[in-house]
Amino acid sequence: MLILIGLCFVFLGVMYIGFPTFSLFHTADLRYDLSQYQPIVSISFIIFGLVIIYYEIFSKKTNNKKQTEKICSNCEEVYSEYFTEDNCLKCGEELEELKGFYDRHPEKK
Repeated sequence: MLILIGLCFVFLGVMYIGFPTFSLFHTADLRYDLSQYQPIVSISFIIFGLVIIYYEIFSKKTNNKKQTEKICSNCEEVYSEYFTEDNCLKCGEELEELKGFYDRHPEKK
């Protein structure tokens, strides 16, 4: 989703550079000439869009640390992959990886 927003900012920046009369806020009652700020706004939009795209791509690469869902071996409470504790919140038992849990504990099926 952020990549799409970043692309929109880049598109708007390119539109401001390529078509000087392009404006999102074009009204007939414009009292101030803001065309002197057009290059600054255009380049700012492009840079902001590229920063958003860069952040979205590389934040996903750095946050994929093979996190897995966990399960409590006592009460079988399942915790999401983003849960950082090592013990169950309900009973205090140590959490195990959910993948293969029932293969390791066939009596709990």
